[in-house]
Amino acid sequence: MANDNNINDFIIGLSASMANKEPEQFAKEMCDMASEGDIAEFEAIVDKLVKKKITPELYIKVISPLASELNSLWCFLFNMKFPEEKRERIDNTLRKLNQFRLKWARKQSRQGCDKEVRPLVKYSINGLGRKYYSYFPTKELVEMLIQKGLIYRNPRAKSDTSAFVVRGLHLAVGDNVFTVNWKGQQYRNYVDYCAPEAFYLRPEFQAELKEMDTTSLPELPAYFEIMSIGDYKGCCKISLSSNDKNKIRSFITENRGY
Repeated sequence: MANDNNINDFIIGLSASMANKEPEQFAKEMCDMASEGDIAEFEAIVDKLVKKKITPELYIKVISPLASELNSLWCFLFNMKFPEEKRERIDNTLRKLNQFRLKWARKQSRQGCDKEVRPLVKYSINGLGRKYYSYFPTKELVEMLIQKGLIYRNPRAKSDTSAFVVRGLHLAVGDNVFTVNWKGQQYRNYVDYCAPEAFYLRPEFQAELKEMDTTSLPELPAYFEIMSIGDYKGCCKISLSSNDKNKIRSFITENRGY
């Protein structure tokens, strides 16, 4: 029992630290939210929210903070071994809210980017890997992505290499869970991400934009998350299919004449 209490104290302390709260305050807030009345209130709030039209203001001020609270509560209930019925109710409520968020997030990420343009957006993203085409018409693609409203100035940039970002895709993100195949090889699981996504542009595209007048480019909205590419937790994985490469070659031919 003493050992269980030590583990519980550690979990509460760690969770409280992540929430920037004192352990006693954090534990009391979580226990209060785990009451029958509060759980029923969460369920009622989400039932009403999913009938509304999401706006950026509603997402920032209500939906995102609510999802964070529900996620923290579910983790607390799971780690502290609360009754399964309460965990299931919070899990179902969070799942309903996340499905609602995901539909909106995908639309925000992909708006204005059709299936013909997506392979070109993929190619423009930093982290894709080696450069596939030596004579790629960088300027022409940058101009096209600007014309389609897919390139933004990055107000969170800490260096010139991250000054501009692109949207147009909505990708799953790496989880901390792995699947093992029959050969014993591990594969990271990827899960849906419930916020609008943008991506850093490759260095040659960043350099092209620095040579242009970009004062009229919009800033990336605060509710977008800027994603990194890689086989890590919280990162996206990206590759070019055969069809993607064909579309890229067609773009090169149209703009370079060969």
